[in-house]
Amino acid sequence: MRACGDLSEVVDAVDFDACAVFADGLRNEVGLAFDAGGRLWGVENSADNLRRSDLGGDIHNENPAEELNLLVDGGFYGYPWCWTGGPNTDFAGAQWAWPSTMETKDDGWCGDNAVAPALAMQAHSAPLGLAFYETIGGDGAFPADADGDCFVAFHGSWNRDVPTGYKVVRVRFADGAPASIEDLLAHDGDGAKWPNGLCPVDAVFDGRGRLIVSDDGANTVFRISAAPATARETPAPTTTIPDDCDICAPLPPPPGESDATRRGAAWESAAGFVAATLLLA
Repeated sequence: MRACGDLSEVVDAVDFDACAVFADGLRNEVGLAFDAGGRLWGVENSADNLRRSDLGGDIHNENPAEELNLLVDGGFYGYPWCWTGGPNTDFAGAQWAWPSTMETKDDGWCGDNAVAPALAMQAHSAPLGLAFYETIGGDGAFPADADGDCFVAFHGSWNRDVPTGYKVVRVRFADGAPASIEDLLAHDGDGAKWPNGLCPVDAVFDGRGRLIVSDDGANTVFRISAAPATARETPAPTTTIPDDCDICAPLPPPPGESDATRRGAAWESAAGFVAATLLLA
């Protein structure tokens, strides 16, 4: 990643190679966003097909972790020599050497030289979109306790034995750092995949504090907003959407699926305050 200075008055194309290296060792750092303090964050899609004989052979299902990185000037984040252990594994919380290069860059070198992610996330989730929330008043705005939290769109896995991702998550921050992660919007049914193929891509807040999410699986754009206060006092949507629910908006059914089938794949939110609305299909 390079920093090219003030481009506000640049007329001609910028020579990327002439710009100063800002951060190095990044792999597919797709989603980038500044927080309210002006710090730059990125979500990284880590490598696939990880096998190390000394660590148990095929460990690719849970490793390496996807990463939420705080990007700083001069930071080296490990790739292609180092990887981050997946959360809830024996390798969590450490930097490890990639098997094909560990003869020259071993585990100790990675631990000493690579900047660890601010948050290690489930392997193969494929984080693409990243957005920070700043409290905005008005109908549909997220609640004030979400101020400073970031929201990540997980596109979903392609080579994990048990699929994962296909959802939007909330990363709660405390004292300027990630503290926990939870599902905001995920398929409530058999497995992580949605019947209509939904794969979140990008996420951005609009001027009213509502989260707009694009999807290239079902080819939709949808909005996640806060439900009215009275609705928040009721349980979050379950696998069945009642006919009189005016704050629940599942995606349209795939071709050939009935409305009843569609209602079996409801919006599900761990946050409890969410209403989802289809904007474009």
